[in-house]
Amino acid sequence: MLLRLVFLQLQNNQLSGPLPSSISNCSRLRSNLSSQLNSLGLYGNHLHGNLPRSIGKLVGLERLILGGNQFAGNIPSTIGNLQKLQHLYLGENKLSGQIPDAMGNLSSLISLHLFSNMLEGVIPSSLGNCHRLLELYIDDNKLNGKIPTKLLQLSSLSITLNLSKNKLFGSLPTEVGDLKMLTTLNLSDNNLSGDISSSLGGCVSMSRQIPKFLEHMWLEHLDLSYNDFEGEIPVLGVFANVSAFSVLGNSRLCGGIVELGLPKCKKTKRQLFKATNGFSESNLIGKGGFSSVYRGNLYEDDDTFVVVKILHLQIQGAQRSFMRLEEQLVMLLQVTIYKLHAEYGVGCEMTSSGDVYSFGILVLEVMTRKRPPDEIFKEGLSLHKFASMALRDNNVTDIIDVNIINVYQEEAEVIKEIWKETNMETIIEECVA
Repeated sequence: MLLRLVFLQLQNNQLSGPLPSSISNCSRLRSNLSSQLNSLGLYGNHLHGNLPRSIGKLVGLERLILGGNQFAGNIPSTIGNLQKLQHLYLGENKLSGQIPDAMGNLSSLISLHLFSNMLEGVIPSSLGNCHRLLELYIDDNKLNGKIPTKLLQLSSLSITLNLSKNKLFGSLPTEVGDLKMLTTLNLSDNNLSGDISSSLGGCVSMSRQIPKFLEHMWLEHLDLSYNDFEGEIPVLGVFANVSAFSVLGNSRLCGGIVELGLPKCKKTKRQLFKATNGFSESNLIGKGGFSSVYRGNLYEDDDTFVVVKILHLQIQGAQRSFMRLEEQLVMLLQVTIYKLHAEYGVGCEMTSSGDVYSFGILVLEVMTRKRPPDEIFKEGLSLHKFASMALRDNNVTDIIDVNIINVYQEEAEVIKEIWKETNMETIIEECVA
């Protein structure tokens, strides 16, 4: 009997047969604790059968490496007795059943590998008790249910959390954002939808969207591919590097960095509903004859501000107002999107100030429905000077296109409120500065 055996490594051989229950005899207690078996490595053999319950008697084990074999059956709950265990590798076997709750007793555990088995049931929340855990691989199994919040509260997780290739569903808990030190997060090939819970702010579910808090984590690698996410992809953090993340197989995503080649996002009614707190009275800027205007924030964690206009088409005359508004939008699209500053035409270097000037001219074209080549602009008079003089003489409304004024004439009070909210005078001053 190997009663004094401390270290046994037999990896990558042709060993076959079951693991004998007598292996526990190597753990016989002695006054000198260092004589206990502390490392058992049998990776890459042809061992099969069930893992013996007696393995829980190897209380001196710090490393148990049994992966790459053909072990089957349940993981014995007695494994929770191995209080000194730091590395547990059971991946690449045929283990089935549930992950035992007793595994949460492994308070010294640093690395846990259970991937590529046939484990099923839910991920036990007791794993959240393994406060020294640095990496967790339970991918490529048949696990279902939701990701337990307690697991995501393990601040020690700093290397890898791999839950991919399972049948996990439901929302992506906001607690993922607390894993500030995590390097790699792989949630691919599940049925996750990324519902934003109420703790992220708001009582309205933003179903299936990728939570924006992921962009604030220190991730180096993120895989969300082949789930059921939809909506806008963040652009900061790991999402700023196209080679650092994957969102393949989520056909309803939009936005993100240019390299993804995805269409721009359109704001849905659901998003606008949440942004305005359900079009609540507290967000109401004002009401007109045919519409109501609300102020809202698209995201709780930044200052993205929107003004949402709701047309009441059931009111007679509202459709005519809508048609006028549509005409203005068509006119805007017909205007040249980008104007070149005069300095570009003479070979000068492009500057940000030139971009601002060009955008200012574009705004003036839309507001006045006049263009720099128009006959009115001659003998030193330009669109820029035309607007500057009107501003100086306090005659801004005299130069605004009459069609724009007509569209909103019935809603003068609303426009007045929007003017206050968006500080339009300041915008015009910046355009002609």
